[in-house]
This record gives sequence, C-alpha cells and structure tokens, in this order.
Amino acid sequence: CQIACYFPSNVTGKYKNEIMLLSSKYKQIYECRLPAQAVRFHQDRASEPHSQGYTRPSIPDLLKPMHTAPCLVKTKDWWTYEFCYGQHIRQ
Repeated sequence: CQIACYFPSNVTGKYKNEIMLLSSKYKQIYECRLPAQAVRFHQDRASEPHSQGYTRPSIPDLLKPMHTAPCLVKTKDWWTYEFCYGQHIRQ
C-alpha cells in the first residue's frame, strides 16, 4: 500500500499544524486531524539539540536472546510448525 502524506497549504489559523492530508495510490484523499498535544510533543522533541533520531537498540541486538531461546512450536489442526531462530523452520 502506498500512501503520500502532506500538510495542506490552504489551511491557516489555529488548525494549520493539526491537519494532515493522506492520499492513497488510487488518489483517494483523507484528512487527518492530529491532536494538538501530539503535534506539540513532536515539535518539542525535534527542537531538542541532543535529539539525533532513533537511539534504541538495533534489530540484531533485540534478536540476540532468540539464539538461546527454545524453538517456537505451533500446532494448528493436523499441522505442527516449528521455528528455531537461526536454524530452521519445519512443518
């Protein structure tokens, strides 16, 4: 699904930063009204000098515990599925 996001240029006044237009790949346009508090929070975070984007653990770091974790097993009707991270997937 492709979605384009933009702030409309024809909106002025107190709602200027609270409205975002979204258009689908089929050119359907949707108007989203963002809560003022969320907009302020986003703007405040972006203006912080020490803010440099994502600072949490990387995806490989988050997945490391799965190397030693037991395999995941799911039984559904007649089938059993087994997922062992970094090893195999079986049906």
